[in-house]
Amino acid sequence: MYILEAEVQKKYLKDLTFLKKDEKNWIMYYHNPKTNEMWKTYYPLSCKNGRGPKVMRTEPLPDTLEEHLDICLRSELPDDAIGAAYDYAFRFEDWSKIVNILENRYRNYPRKQLKRFIHNLGIEQPEEQLRKAGSSYETIIPDKEELDDLARKTKKIRYKSLWPF
Repeated sequence: MYILEAEVQKKYLKDLTFLKKDEKNWIMYYHNPKTNEMWKTYYPLSCKNGRGPKVMRTEPLPDTLEEHLDICLRSELPDDAIGAAYDYAFRFEDWSKIVNILENRYRNYPRKQLKRFIHNLGIEQPEEQLRKAGSSYETIIPDKEELDDLARKTKKIRYKSLWPF
């Protein structure tokens, strides 16, 4: 679903047909004629300070957030967990839904993938993630108290995933 390494992206892009470019948002769309898959390259961590890492992923995303997380966190490929985290790292309004899904489904995910996702999402250090996004507590929903609560819940999820309860 995701390809993060630049050299692998470059190699894979050779087999794709370019479709269109969204210069404003730094997105390029492609088609794989062999598999009929749609792909895009984009910069989900772009902010005032720059573009961030280039990500390549299949399009469209699954219909639900839960399905997207299930696919990416059950995958054996580290890029899938990390790529999904990048997609939601600056979407603070989705963090509560993500934590609820993780609380209910953490047993379904390999520990390494869960750890990769949580780490790259940045939810355990909300102030740092807000700074990276060029945001502040005053400009986003949820508020500071809720973000701190989500960070605590996420740490518990990581802890609980170490031992089956």
